[in-house]
Amino acid sequence: MGGDYFALCLVLEELAGSTPRSPVTLEAGVSLGAMPIYRFGTEEQKRQWLPMLTSGRGPLGPASA
Repeated sequence: MGGDYFALCLVLEELAGSTPRSPVTLEAGVSLGAMPIYRFGTEEQKRQWLPMLTSGRGPLGPASA
């Protein structure tokens, strides 16, 4: 991860120019899926969920759109 919310907004804005659905899906995956686990999850939860969520294979990842 490593970025801040401003960087996320810039990415979402760029994606919105090509396809309006992509930024919503990406933002949901970050804010509702990966970010809470990254910030507040146990080490076990991070090992289990973050690789899947950040690769786009998770239930909220871009691959599911």
